[in-house]
Amino acid sequence: MISRFAAAMLAPSILAVCVLVPRAEAAATAAPAAPSGSVRPTAADVVSLAAPGDLAFSADGRWAAFALARATRDTSAKPSADDTNGGWKRTRQIVLIDLTTRASRTLTSGDDRASAPQFAPDGRSLAFERKGALWLLPLTGGEARKLDTGKLEPDAFRFAPDGKSIAFIAQPERSEPEIAAAWRAGGAFAWDEQWRPARLWIVLVDGGAGGKPRAASPESLSVADLAWSPDGKRFAVLTARNSDPYEVFNYPLPRVLDAADGHVVATLVRKTDSYGNLYGELHWTPDSKAVVMTGLDGGLSNVNALLVWDIAGGGVRDLERT
Repeated sequence: MISRFAAAMLAPSILAVCVLVPRAEAAATAAPAAPSGSVRPTAADVVSLAAPGDLAFSADGRWAAFALARATRDTSAKPSADDTNGGWKRTRQIVLIDLTTRASRTLTSGDDRASAPQFAPDGRSLAFERKGALWLLPLTGGEARKLDTGKLEPDAFRFAPDGKSIAFIAQPERSEPEIAAAWRAGGAFAWDEQWRPARLWIVLVDGGAGGKPRAASPESLSVADLAWSPDGKRFAVLTARNSDPYEVFNYPLPRVLDAADGHVVATLVRKTDSYGNLYGELHWTPDSKAVVMTGLDGGLSNVNALLVWDIAGGGVRDLERT
């Protein structure tokens, strides 16, 4: 089994392989020919490079999945009021690669861009995001199935350790009065009022319990990231006052939530003279007793601390200082 830290070490080499795998397809999507006498690479050459991202590994270490973004330009395209991309077409598909044979296959197709692939714990299926929804694709064959999240538009998501449910982050549905108020405003809004809290939700993979997601975090908290504990009982989350990107980036606060009812189990208390916190990269230890994360140890924005937070005792130690 590949650990998350081992995966991080392998990521550059795997991504390099991912870039090389589709070379046979490159001829059909090559950048437009450069004008005579021009220096290569041109801007069009750079834009036309395939860009892999969102790397994920299966639990048994056999498979890797990633999102592959491409841009191709129609050289015969003419200016049009409907074309806001200057003749360029952008796609992003999910690609699966066998780490033993290096054989790869593209799992998705179409104009809707797919992203954020994640393997189910048993390795038999793959979840991904596309068009504001979560999709589940069996790797043994068959069509992708859209999970019913109602009007919620999932952002980050994670499988439960048993694979029976998925937790995801999304802003709550807007009420009818909110929709009416936005319509009357004609597109005008107050900057500090538009960043609504994003909540944590859980939806069953098989569509049980009426198929509706249930809230798994307090309404007063805005959740920006999550990690499900290996025993399935708790979440480690990054919270902020609201979903304003400035607040989320500079002042995230790690907390632990109960997975059953969403109540706050613990909140990180740590003294620091850093400007902001920049906590991130949440990971549980295998025994579900501590959370490992990155952070700041003095300074402005240099992420230079690897922290271990003991949930029961509340202590935090910096591995860089031990």
